[in-house]
Amino acid sequence: MNDDTNLPGVVIALDEAEMAKRFAIMLSRRHQSRFRVNRCIIRRTRHRSGRRAIVEYELELVDTRGHFISVYWLTASIYSSKDASLLAKKVCRDVNDQNHIAFPFLPAEAITDLNILVQPFPFDRRLPGLTEMFTLTADSCCARDLVFALFGEHWSPIDVRTLVARYRAGLAAVLKYSIVAQNNRTSQREIRVAFAKVFRNTEAVRQNASSLRKLRNHVQAVGVVKPVCCVDSAAALVLAETPGRTLADVLLTESCDIIDAEVRRVAKALAKFNQEPTIFAREPSNSQHHESLVRSCKQLCKAAPGLTKRIERAMNLASQAETVAKGTVHGDLKLEHVFVSPGEIHLIDWDSYSSRDPVSDPAMLMVRIFAHGIEHGGSTANFQRTVDQFCAAYFSAVPPAWAKRLASQFAMAVIEVSHSYYRRRESCWFTLAKGLIDQAERMGTKSPVATA
Repeated sequence: MNDDTNLPGVVIALDEAEMAKRFAIMLSRRHQSRFRVNRCIIRRTRHRSGRRAIVEYELELVDTRGHFISVYWLTASIYSSKDASLLAKKVCRDVNDQNHIAFPFLPAEAITDLNILVQPFPFDRRLPGLTEMFTLTADSCCARDLVFALFGEHWSPIDVRTLVARYRAGLAAVLKYSIVAQNNRTSQREIRVAFAKVFRNTEAVRQNASSLRKLRNHVQAVGVVKPVCCVDSAAALVLAETPGRTLADVLLTESCDIIDAEVRRVAKALAKFNQEPTIFAREPSNSQHHESLVRSCKQLCKAAPGLTKRIERAMNLASQAETVAKGTVHGDLKLEHVFVSPGEIHLIDWDSYSSRDPVSDPAMLMVRIFAHGIEHGGSTANFQRTVDQFCAAYFSAVPPAWAKRLASQFAMAVIEVSHSYYRRRESCWFTLAKGLIDQAERMGTKSPVATA
């Protein structure tokens, strides 16, 4: 990424100390010496060779008047052809002054010598509705519409509290609302939770809402998150709270016996889901997926030269994935996307629902379980046992031929997950990549059913 000659600003953008100085200059122009940059950390990077790079930062500011610390997220977009100064002027012209008066940074500002556009969260030129949804107040029309959709008639919003559940600059954001409403007839008050997913445009919102409704009507094996309403003015889709606890929470807090039982439930539900008919055709390009995998492999090899031979062996194993009859897959199974409750298993974030090798779903979830264990310093024996329990339950409920494809799909997931930790600059990424490659090699030498 930092050797892209078309994006010379990347070298500076990846230097946390230098960017801290640049951000301090921006603050001084607007507030003189009121704010001091205490810390600047890179949270995530993305790169499109020769065209654009995006670096997301977490910035810790000290307000010297009150001596308190605040944390802000900033995004630097480095362009090869677009003029960052013109983009910054356009963004600031389009933003209502009242929406950014409380923020220390302008909605957009350019570092002209590097052609970098800097935007503080929640301002995002590719997600123009994010500011409206993040600054939602109880007296807004949007809040009243949400209360009507969530509570029904005769209810009024009293308070709205907003948290950021997930944010990827320029792509999508998920906000969590805790909404207090009062019944106008009885004065009864209730609190309900909802989520808003902000997209780039209203077409994407309506497509997503339509897809979720179709899935809710046809998917039988697992529960599907419920769309509540669309907010066209902000290109946002409001979703109901999903019942239960995430699988990540279960792995962190429960005893081994409960974990094993819940993992087996998830495995059996997923096996049924993967054998259901695909509701609508959305087939990802195999060639594009392979190219993405090759790029990830090269970046990992460059970042960890000591693991190069082992990463390449994992890539070779992943390349042996057979071309098989396509099946139904969720496509993005993270532990935070799986909810367990006494009556049902629910899945959220269905954007990657498609038709391809169904074994990719259990493979990804198994890799995520291993990654979770490594990241949180768990016992290797414990999360190995958890994966084996999942593996036995899943492959006992699907055609026997599926088990033969696990090793290659598992290796593919190992490269994808390792690269995602590396791209986010997680401190544990090297240890995690090494541990996952260990498991890929183990999976390549043993039958999954025999292992379990």
